[in-house]
Amino acid sequence: MTGIIYKTRLKQPARLHVKQQALTCKKYFGVTIKENIDEYIGSGPTWNEHVKEHGIEHIITWWVSDWFYFKEEINELAMHYSKLWDIVKSPDWMNKIAECGISPSKELKERIYYCSKCERPSNEDYSGCHFENCSMR
Repeated sequence: MTGIIYKTRLKQPARLHVKQQALTCKKYFGVTIKENIDEYIGSGPTWNEHVKEHGIEHIITWWVSDWFYFKEEINELAMHYSKLWDIVKSPDWMNKIAECGISPSKELKERIYYCSKCERPSNEDYSGCHFENCSMR
């Protein structure tokens, strides 16, 4: 993790989670402020369609992080796991874009959207990608 100097306190604590559809073994990585993680399914449209098709009763909570109270910390870890698990390109995951945490900037959201689909490597925080010259934009 990088050294974070200034931290923005979240309005509500949040945590990261991984859900899995037990019949298909497909996974979804997300962030939530919900207290009861087992009742929260996730918000990704592709994931929600998959759940509807294969049954909500087969969803298991595979992993849950501790609570985060600062935006920079949860965002950094969300991007780290998005890259580590390759959640956009891996056929095991239902995420269409990398998880970037709580309230990322518009520029970061756009950078993550394009860079997570790109074949060229980038840094953990997508700062080293070729976003400005990206042919996918």
